[in-house]
Amino acid sequence: MRILTRTLALSALALLTPDLAAAQAKGSGISTSAILALPVARDKAIAMGETRSSSLDSSDRLREDDSHFEAWYFEGRAGQRVAFTMRSSTFDTYLVVGQQGASSTLGSDDDGGGGTDSQLNVTLPADGWYVIIANSLSAGTTGSFTLSVGAGTAAVAGGTMSSSQILAMPPTTARRIAVGQTQVSRLTAAHARMADDTPFEAWFLDGRAGERITVTMRSSDFDSFLHVGRQGATTTIESDDDGGGNLDSRITLTLPASGTYVLIANSVGDDDEGAYTIEVTGAVPAGGATYTASQVFNLPVASARRIAVGETRASSLGGTNPMMSDNTPFETWYLEGRAGDRVTITMRSSDFDSFLRIGAHGGSAALGSDDDSGGDLDAQITITLPSSGVYVLLANTVGSSESGNYTISVIRGN
Repeated sequence: MRILTRTLALSALALLTPDLAAAQAKGSGISTSAILALPVARDKAIAMGETRSSSLDSSDRLREDDSHFEAWYFEGRAGQRVAFTMRSSTFDTYLVVGQQGASSTLGSDDDGGGGTDSQLNVTLPADGWYVIIANSLSAGTTGSFTLSVGAGTAAVAGGTMSSSQILAMPPTTARRIAVGQTQVSRLTAAHARMADDTPFEAWFLDGRAGERITVTMRSSDFDSFLHVGRQGATTTIESDDDGGGNLDSRITLTLPASGTYVLIANSVGDDDEGAYTIEVTGAVPAGGATYTASQVFNLPVASARRIAVGETRASSLGGTNPMMSDNTPFETWYLEGRAGDRVTITMRSSDFDSFLRIGAHGGSAALGSDDDSGGDLDAQITITLPSSGVYVLLANTVGSSESGNYTISVIRGN
């Protein structure tokens, strides 16, 4: 029906005068290739095994047939078989998937998910980002919907994944986690499965050799099970069932090498499902070592701690954070800038006296530092970036015994 509707619309357009056709084209929606060319939106990233809820309304952009859509983003790998499913009880869904930046799609579907729901099983041709166009079949149709990403048919033998296959998964932006962060998610029957048929989600942590971390998985809905391994390895390093007390899991380990680690959030039972939290805390590296500013500027970039101009992020500092050489706790944030950009970075806290530094990633010295220029005990730096690249924002306290909550923000400088 959709092909016929669009064919009739194009036939009608061909009968218009050139001036009227130009006027209608000018007021029409965005083309599919233009949607695929849009930059990836981090807040619309969806990971394997995840289901997200949203809605189409009159504020959403229009496709060329005047139907509303939202663009979602999935980071996949070459050869991966993925099932994309869109469901709605209020409208007839339509789903399109294509590689970000490509000129054509990998496929589209109307009712493959049963009833008026849509489902596409796609084998991804390359590593990278894919655009999921969540759409309505008819122009002007709005309402709530869910979008799910799961392992496609024949993705792996038996529909399950071994530990080595999970560790081989490429890191996804939507499932990055950093030391000091707690993420909230849930396991469902629709999730990808481990070899014992239990559901799982994979989280990705950037770590450094000698760093000591504790990973805790908690749930009041099911008996949790946790695994940790290096991304790209063939076996996990450690696993745990009840180390967090009751039915919660906890693993404490010293990372053997710098790189990306996979935290596999799992359940004990194959029919378990429900909400859970996963938390990563850190400590001073083994041997009581601390960091100089130069060492901090050379730590691996943590995607979960990227910050953009116009953003404000909230976090906290305390005894679980790594320490500077003066025994003050710190966190790093990462800003991507261009040569000549002028930015103002502000760190505020009502709990402690803040201290802020900025340096080029890979550099040896700070480009600026500040204690109280943000007013009271808040820190603020305004700087013109000398070159294009990633910059490290070092959020710190003045006193070694200080701790508490803070915010860090980046705006265009004057």
